[in-house]
Amino acid sequence: MLESGKDVIFTSAGQYQELKCPTCGEVMDWHKNVTGATSFAEAMGGKTHIHDEYKCKHAQLDWHIQVKMLQEYAQDTPSSKLANIYLEESLDILKARTCTKRCV
Repeated sequence: MLESGKDVIFTSAGQYQELKCPTCGEVMDWHKNVTGATSFAEAMGGKTHIHDEYKCKHAQLDWHIQVKMLQEYAQDTPSSKLANIYLEESLDILKARTCTKRCV
């Protein structure tokens, strides 16, 4: 499942020409002038509006999911040493584009 703000980003129509994935740094696929809801509340209320949608083409690949998980662990841990270990492994995965452990 795509996660808003990480795998898919919604912006006002025409706000940006290019966005990079916050997880892997790759340029995201851009879909201009999409009509639809951008939040659960908006969808439940039957509301829509025109917006741009950016999706990472790697978002559903195992290595991308593992990197996202490691980055979240690094952010959430109270240990700076563990955070550095998580981030170091995430950089190794980004370079190799392959999982270091089966995670999904």
